[in-house]
Amino acid sequence: MLGLLPAVVFALLLSRAWLLPRRRLTPKQVGVVEIAASVLVLIAAVV
Repeated sequence: MLGLLPAVVFALLLSRAWLLPRRRLTPKQVGVVEIAASVLVLIAAVV
C-alpha cells in the first residue's frame, strides 16, 4: 500500500501542472518550481 506522502506529493504536482500555465512566471521562477517539485518526488520515493 502506498503511503500518504507520495499521494500528497503527486496532488501538489497535479495542482502545479494545472495552475502554473495560468501564471506569468519568469523562466527562473519556473525553474525553481520544477526543482522543488523534483526534490519532493525524490523525498517521496526514498521515504
